[in-house]
Amino acid sequence: MSSLKRLVLAGRCLALVAALFVPHLSQAGISAPNHRLAPSEGSLNFGDPPAVPILLTPPNGAHSVPNAVALQFAPVDGADRYNVQVATDAAFNTIVFRVNVPKSPVAFTAPFDNTTYFWRVQAVGVDGASEFSAPFSFSLFAEDECGTDPPALLTPLNGAAGVSDVVNLLFAPAPGAVRYNVQVATDPSFGGIVFSANVPKSPVPFTAPSSNATFYWRVQSVGPDGMCKYGAAWHFSTSPATAADEDGIEPPELWAPLNNAVDVPESAQLTFSPMAGAVRYNVQVATDPAFDAIVFMLNIPKPPVTFTAPFPGTIYFWRVQTVGSSETSEFSSPWSFTTAGTPGEPGFAEETSVPDSVRTLYALHQNFPDPFNPSTTIMIDAPVTGRMRLAVYDLLGREVSQIASGEFAAGRHIFSFDASGLAGGSYLYRVESPFFTESKLMTVFK
Repeated sequence: MSSLKRLVLAGRCLALVAALFVPHLSQAGISAPNHRLAPSEGSLNFGDPPAVPILLTPPNGAHSVPNAVALQFAPVDGADRYNVQVATDAAFNTIVFRVNVPKSPVAFTAPFDNTTYFWRVQAVGVDGASEFSAPFSFSLFAEDECGTDPPALLTPLNGAAGVSDVVNLLFAPAPGAVRYNVQVATDPSFGGIVFSANVPKSPVPFTAPSSNATFYWRVQSVGPDGMCKYGAAWHFSTSPATAADEDGIEPPELWAPLNNAVDVPESAQLTFSPMAGAVRYNVQVATDPAFDAIVFMLNIPKPPVTFTAPFPGTIYFWRVQTVGSSETSEFSSPWSFTTAGTPGEPGFAEETSVPDSVRTLYALHQNFPDPFNPSTTIMIDAPVTGRMRLAVYDLLGREVSQIASGEFAAGRHIFSFDASGLAGGSYLYRVESPFFTESKLMTVFK
């Protein structure tokens, strides 16, 4: 018998012995080893591989992303680990970062400024590996040659639903900007732009071309030396058009002066959105948010209306009501502004005497992004001028950083916090003022 035949016969004998022996091991309570090959060890699979992961943030096409960003994706059933890749081209021929991790998020520090990056994720389980996800892209934030940052978007809030077809696009002024380019599109890549404007300041009126649709908007600062990059895009959805006799007539949306604006001229133009079905509008201005001390009221056929403030350095609250042919709306939610000049006349909100109704207008917003590494943004709304302190504490109550302290004007204040010197984990950030104290939780990812 040849040596080859002897080997074949020996193999068959071993297989027969194993087939007879393994069931007896099981009956005796002895577990036979069951080793499955990892994807890199062979091509045999014993089940379906995990599904393709879903990418979350940064959203596809995001602009002005920080150099250090957390790549987040949804967990997949059956996945033990994930392969994450980042490249500077959509074909992933130039991969600049790759890592194998047990879960999301993944900290990525970009090696190049002013660059668009593409990222994708693959799920790996005992039964194999999924396909890579379709890649997402994002562009870094870096100060442009124009010397100013993109403005921070304010309203409509990102992801807002049921927004009026006639809406006011509000954004914070960017230091050093001369003008702003505003774009609205029907897709996040801004391939279908439906509105664009070059304006000196916010707000910008926008009339949606269709109801019950989603719109994406972004703003670009124009500096003295040229145009800067567009900031991050936000989106909102409009509500379907409704007949006034079915759902009731609606109050206008206030446009200007901006809510919490300061140093407003003594003679100010109050501007608001025109409403379908409106015949006239009732406008009221008061020195208190409950409108017990009304100093101005007028019935007009259309906006705007000129208001001459009776007192300098005073906080005024204003609201508008739509009057239709057969019914009248509720008043709009009030906005406030502070006139320029030296305070002291009646109606000025001193630190020692602030009505409870004014205190409720304070707001400490959730930081964004969260979790973050190494920096995040914190916003505080203050309806009156006064002292304010913002600090960060660990979970034992020990202060680890003071972000801001001093006298702040009424309005929205935006602070940037850099946690490069802190260990990863959860922290509290807390605002304290004579009128308002609040804390929120944030997470440093490292």
